[in-house]
Amino acid sequence: MPNLTISVRKDVLDLSVPVLTEQLFITSIGVLNTIIASGLGKQAISAIGTIDSFNNIIIMFLNSLAIGGTVAVAKYTGQRNRNAAKEAANQALFSALVISTLITLAAALFRDRIMLSLIGKAEKQVIEYAISYFAITVFNFPLTAFSFVASGILRSTGQQDKPMKINIIINIVNVVLSYVLIYGIPTGKGALFGFRGLGVKGAGIAITVARLAGVILFIYALSGYDNMINLGGIRHFNINFKMQKLILGIGLPAGMESFFFNVGKFVQQIFIISLGTSSLAANTISWSVFNLIVIPGNAFSIVTVTMVGSFLGMREFEEAKKINIYLVKLAMACCAIIGVLAFPLATVIASVYSRDPEVVRLTAQLIRINAVMIPLLWPLSFIVPSGLRGAGDSVFTLVFSISSLWLVRVLLSYVFGVVLNFDIVGVWAAMYLDWILRSAVFYRRWVKGKWMESHI
Repeated sequence: MPNLTISVRKDVLDLSVPVLTEQLFITSIGVLNTIIASGLGKQAISAIGTIDSFNNIIIMFLNSLAIGGTVAVAKYTGQRNRNAAKEAANQALFSALVISTLITLAAALFRDRIMLSLIGKAEKQVIEYAISYFAITVFNFPLTAFSFVASGILRSTGQQDKPMKINIIINIVNVVLSYVLIYGIPTGKGALFGFRGLGVKGAGIAITVARLAGVILFIYALSGYDNMINLGGIRHFNINFKMQKLILGIGLPAGMESFFFNVGKFVQQIFIISLGTSSLAANTISWSVFNLIVIPGNAFSIVTVTMVGSFLGMREFEEAKKINIYLVKLAMACCAIIGVLAFPLATVIASVYSRDPEVVRLTAQLIRINAVMIPLLWPLSFIVPSGLRGAGDSVFTLVFSISSLWLVRVLLSYVFGVVLNFDIVGVWAAMYLDWILRSAVFYRRWVKGKWMESHI
């Protein structure tokens, strides 16, 4: 482990525990939602999984875009410049809302073309479910963008417990509403009221209502803490082009990296559609379990951006350099523990999601492979570049990530999964090769310290 001071280790603990708790709860609720929706059948879970994969392209773009605001607020907070931190917070919220609203309008306008390109070769029932779900969830983008930026602002100012609590509430609302709206309330004898379930539409309405509740809570939190946003002063808001350049200069490359990265992941899913509904359902379930295993990695990735940005704001370059590797090793250890537990229980876990024998077989196979590969490769592949983004080195991570994704992961997914007929395992194997290359290149860049040049 890098030689970090006791106070820095304490800061890591203070920031990591709320974020880890938040990620654990969010992912667990996501798993519950997948299990709830799976009761509608493999056609429904395939449709929801496919549209969620597309929506995640936009959502992860917005999440990465929020890094610009997080880094700016963290640096100004590290410099004890409260006015600049508040200005950065307001400018980040503004740009996120404008960009996400434009994306929503474009997605709604070209909905039919998007659906045709995504699932044109799927079963008729899958297509019908997907259209219904997408028509509702497309309006989540501005709500999600606001929440991501607000979470980053609160963490950057030392209020990491607030996004944790708010995101827990969002997900509780989501899972309760999902069950009620998907399956309805029985109208039998003695019932005060009841209604028929809305099926896939109910799942879309539930997440949208939950996101709206989250936005209201985030506005309250930001208004209450040191008046980070002033709703009464909206009429006097002016675009600060210098601040926008700083925020978008970091956020846009990170967002574009995420966008093309997730487009590549979705192209992989299109390959899987051609492998059949069982493979598509197994892929959806496997990603749900995958997200459980990488909970520590995602948490430490968020912590890395905030802590590296804060250390650079204080011009403590060596501490910034050491903290990233420290968090990578912590993530490896935590993911390994989860992997050891998941490996022998793979078939049991898969059976919770589905009763289809082929879906269970494929899912269990992928769970076992992920239980081994994630601890070895994922932390280096994703936490190290988070540190680079926190240092403002977003352009390099953008260019290399996109190149590796398309030349290794997407190309080999087609070769392994479709041409060589290795089925869904071949598609995932291509992803692991991409991780190996990412790990080697990003680790080398971090230890060489190239990212420091723009700060020294």
